[in-house]
Order: sequence, then structure tokens, then C-alpha cells
Amino acid sequence: MKKPLFKRVVTLLLALMMSFSGMSFNARTVKADSSSTWEKVTDIAAAAASGKQVAITMTASSNGTTYVLPAAATSSAPVAVVAEKNGNELVVNGTGDYGWTIATTDDGYTITNGNGDHLYLINNNNGVRVGSNSSASYVWTIASGYLSAKDTAGNTRYLGVYKTNPDWRCYTNTTGNIASQTLEFWTLAEGATPEEPIAQLDKFTTAPENNAKVVIYYPEDGLALTANAAGSKLAGVAATFEGDKLNQLPSMAYLTVTKDSNGYYTFTTEDGKVLTATVGNSTGLTFADAASDLSLWTLEQQADGTWYIVSVNAVYDNKQQYLEYYNGFTVYGFQDSSVAAYKFDFYGVQGETPVETYTVTVKDSNQGAVTVSDNEVEAGSDILITVTPEDGCELISLMINNVEHIDDLDSEGKMTFTVNENIVIRAQFKDSAELTRHITVVPSEHGVIYPDFYVVENDQDITIYVEPEEGYELTNLYLRYSDVNGDHEIDLLHPESGNPYRPYEEDGKTVYYVTIDWDVELEGVFSPIVVTHTVTVQQPAEGGTVSVDKTEVAHGETVVITTAPAEGYILDKLLVNGVETAVDAEGKATVTVTADITVTATFKVKPSDNPPVTYDTWELLTDINELQDGDCVIIVNDANSKALSTNYNGYYNAGEDVTIVDDKVTNATETMVWTVGITTGTDGSKIYTFSTAEGK
Repeated sequence: MKKPLFKRVVTLLLALMMSFSGMSFNARTVKADSSSTWEKVTDIAAAAASGKQVAITMTASSNGTTYVLPAAATSSAPVAVVAEKNGNELVVNGTGDYGWTIATTDDGYTITNGNGDHLYLINNNNGVRVGSNSSASYVWTIASGYLSAKDTAGNTRYLGVYKTNPDWRCYTNTTGNIASQTLEFWTLAEGATPEEPIAQLDKFTTAPENNAKVVIYYPEDGLALTANAAGSKLAGVAATFEGDKLNQLPSMAYLTVTKDSNGYYTFTTEDGKVLTATVGNSTGLTFADAASDLSLWTLEQQADGTWYIVSVNAVYDNKQQYLEYYNGFTVYGFQDSSVAAYKFDFYGVQGETPVETYTVTVKDSNQGAVTVSDNEVEAGSDILITVTPEDGCELISLMINNVEHIDDLDSEGKMTFTVNENIVIRAQFKDSAELTRHITVVPSEHGVIYPDFYVVENDQDITIYVEPEEGYELTNLYLRYSDVNGDHEIDLLHPESGNPYRPYEEDGKTVYYVTIDWDVELEGVFSPIVVTHTVTVQQPAEGGTVSVDKTEVAHGETVVITTAPAEGYILDKLLVNGVETAVDAEGKATVTVTADITVTATFKVKPSDNPPVTYDTWELLTDINELQDGDCVIIVNDANSKALSTNYNGYYNAGEDVTIVDDKVTNATETMVWTVGITTGTDGSKIYTFSTAEGK
């Protein structure tokens, strides 16, 4: 669940800028505190005359919500940030830049931010911009209670908030999407202090390393990512530079980079929140309380040195989602028409790797105690371990991460240990009179096993803990011991009795319970988890059969599918999970299996070697020498549009009506078709014969 943002008094740019001055200033964000507030002024003239930074708001009468206009430069419509009015005081959730300089001109007013960027309009309902444009009018007036200006095409437009997806837009009227909104101006009260840079960060020219700390920067609009929500998106804050170094502000999200074994990145804030894509009815971006599949990212560096930051698992409308800036930081499917919206830079301290800390855990022991000098230590630091047996007892085992260290203790029961990973310390004590058995563990690959005790009384039960690496499982658990009958080895998972030791779940771990009455050696064998898939064959109703070389297939392996048409049939389609699949000349297909599949096929009647004659269109033959032996013709008297019939009535062959259009016959029938036979006479001339389908 998202934690609510603390209310902060609205922040702003405090760089003083006169409209008639050629001087430039760095933007600075005012950090809200108990003494910094925004006070309402009567109108735009009073705001301009105040000489102070001015916040601009619109309040919608339909829901009573007040929205403030961000002062950051942007090439898209500014997000409408929710604010709250308390009498004559204005409060905004989160941090950002909201301070404008309003200056009087002969025709109205100019509205600029601390970097000198103008508020202006282009010829589009979604055309509110902050920057510069030689075709734009920078002059604003008040009309019908709204801020109004000419757009780049000379049209008069009115500034307001589009409430469905709250952002600032400009329309040619005030009666539609921005109807019934109230414009107000606010100036900063005395006592605000600027948000000072806390560090200067270098631009990363290569991908950030594991554990580096970075700020994500959007160069197109000069904004750095913050952890503050702006609807379903994350807000940005205007960034400034000293030379080529970015001035890091407290409001910027300073993210720890984690890179896993697959090369996937996660970005985590200093308070443990994880940068996460959101996918539902629409897409967005948030800092989630815990990591999920939607918190994984890949990085793709572009020719200009910027980066595409791509969600590994977020897919919307069948499109992979990219980090994008559009009225806020969000995710969206890549569009070639707006590549700049997907390009980002990383700034941080090059080579900075935060010092890792590790946890020291001491397990409770009977008949003695273990104390350590610190339970949370930096990597490479030493801790002091002190072991104190109870009266009449002695230490018999001191295991640190399943390695025996009893011989490292000095005469006072103390030792130092260098910590480079999380460690667990187990000590075991005994009364001198007890009969004990010892357990040793052979180190394993791809997982660990360890008992709860390494020295036990005779016939004492122990618990064996099993912790496989990801993608592996325990396939053998050997217990070895020696007695008067020799050496013995039992596979607890596959004993000779055929009844394996049953595993249990304890604190999320797999455990086995075993009774020990000898000194024993334990060894675990871990193997990759093999995922198998089922191949189901559905035989067609007719025309042939389908077969496969196996019906159980390991993940990623192949199955050979063979189709066998029956006599008089040929293969129509081979279908694998409903998808047509190509076969080779032998009617076989080799398919890689990554899920359960169903195989079937359809067969069709084999076409005749002598396809039937079609009678759709017959064209006039102007040269009889073009005829070939075996050709089919119709013989037509075009004077009366009669074709010679192949039907003989005992006296003659009748004529059948045909239609001749443009020397073509389109309504011929089978009884008009004659087959041409050509032989050569003794004089070398061609002799033509015309036969019916019956050979007459």
C-alpha cells in the first residue's frame, strides 16, 4: 500500500529575474518549512507588482479541486499538481518548482520561470509549453476570468485544467473541457529558504555498476526524477549544472542500483522504495514498498550516450513498456515519432560503491552463551566473539556459517572474526560426563545443508536444514557412518527400504529429522530443477494420422512430429496449440517445447493428376498453328453464335448457343469441348482430329 505524501508548503524557483534584464540566473527550489507559505493576492496586476515569485492555480467548481501550474521547462503539457487552499494559504503535496515571475508589458504580461523560460501556447488544445518559440506570443491577458494568449497560429486560447487526466491545456473557448474554473495568484511569504544543492554529480558514460547511486535525468526538459507522485506518474524537479556537473537537490530521488545475475536492474530509494512500472487500465510509474516483476529494468545505450530504460515485464497493449517523460515520469510503448521522450541520463559519483553491511546472528545455546561486539557491521570489519560456558560445562563446538572455529578461541574463550557476509554463529556445550556424537558436513555445490547441532548426545534427534540455490533442488542426502560392521552410506531421499525420509517445512525452509547414534558425515547433492511438459496428440477424424516421438519433454528440448496421410489424401495443416506449423518434405516437424502443447492435423483429398477442364473463358484462336496435341477447344460458328456439340443424335451433331463478347466465350459447357489430336501426313502436313471426352 502506498504511504501518503506528507503535505509540504508549495516550493518554487527563487531566482530573481526582471523581464527587461539580459541577466541569467540558476533556478533554485524553495524548500518548504514551517515559515514558508503562499499568500493569495487579488489579481495578476498585484502579482506582477509584488516583485515576488508567483504561483498560478485553477480551482474546478465541479469537484472543488485546486491545481497548481509547475514552473519547470517542458515540451509537453504540464501536469496539473493537486494543491490545497486553507483560507489565504496555499499548500501543495510534495516538492517541485511552482514559482513564476510575472512582468508587465505594454500589451499585457509575460510569465517566465527562474531560467527565463516563457509560458506560451502552440496551435493545439494540448499546446501549453514552457520554453522558447520564435513563432509564439509571450503576452498574456485576463479574459473571461482566464489567462489568455495567442497561439503560434494567431488563435486566442484560454489556459485551464483538463480534469479527466489532470494537465494544463489551452482551448479556444471556456465553455467546454475547462469550463467553470477559478483563476488565482499567490505570492511567497517572507521566510522561505532555498533548497541548496547537497552534491555535484558526474554523468555516467557507461552503465551504472551494482550498488552505485544515481539520479535519473531527462535532458529534453532538464528535469530530474523525484519520489513524489503526480497522479499515476512521478514528478520531476528542474535541475541546474555547474559546468557539466549536475547539482543534486534533496528532492531528487537518489537511487541505489542493483544488478542481478540476469543483468536486470532495480532502482531503490534511500528509504527502501523500489522504482516500479504499473500496468492496469493504463500505465504509470511509482515507488513501491517492495520489489516485484515490474521493478526489473534493462538499459540500452544510444549513439548520443543517453539511455533507454526498458521494463523487463511490463507489457501494455502488446507493447513492451519504456520509461518515458510525458507530463511526468511514466512508462509507455516505444514510438519512433517521439524518441526524445524515452532518452535519459544517469548522474552520480563515478566509482561510488556504498559500503555493504552484514548481519551477525547468534543462535541460542544451552549450558553456555555467545556474545558478539556488534550485530550489524560493515564489510571487512572485525567483530569480537566471546564464548562463556556455564559452571561445570565446556564448549564442544563453535560453528560460524557451518565451519568449525573452536580452535580459533584463545584461552579466555575469545576470538576476532572478519565479516564479509551475513554470518550465523552456533555454539554447543556439554557436561563432561555426557556421551556425544559428532556431525560433519561435506560442502555442496548449488546449495547448503546444515544440522541444528554438530555435537549431540547419543540417540539424540537432529534437524537437517536444506537451502538450495535458485533453480536447483536436493536430489540426494547422504548420511555416512562407521560401526563394527564397516562403513555405511544411506541416501535419506532414496533409502534401501524404499521409504524416504519425509521432508517438513519449518520457517520457510525444508528440513529432515534424523536420530543420531554414531558419528556421522552428511552430504547433500543439488541438481538443476527439470521442468517437463506434456505433448498431447489429437488424431484427425479422417485422412491420416499424427504421431510424436515422445509425450513428455524437458523444458527447451524438442519433439519430432510426424504426419502420415492416408491413401488418396495429403496434409492440409499441422497445428501446434492451434498455430499452423511447417513440415519438411517427409511430413515431419521438429518443435522446441517450452510449455504443454497439443498437436493435431487436417488432411484433404489428393488432387487428380489430370485436373478437370474449366469452362469459364474461351478466347478466339486466330492461328491454328498455335494448337498443341492434347489441347481442348470449342468450335463456334460466330455467324449464328452456335458451338458444335459433342452430343451425336444419330444424324448429326447439334449446335449449342453461346455468347460471344470481344472474341471471347464465357458460357461454354462440357458438351462443347473437343480434344485436339495432331499427326503428320506423308507429305509432312499436319492432320488434325477432334475427339469427345469418350474418345469419339
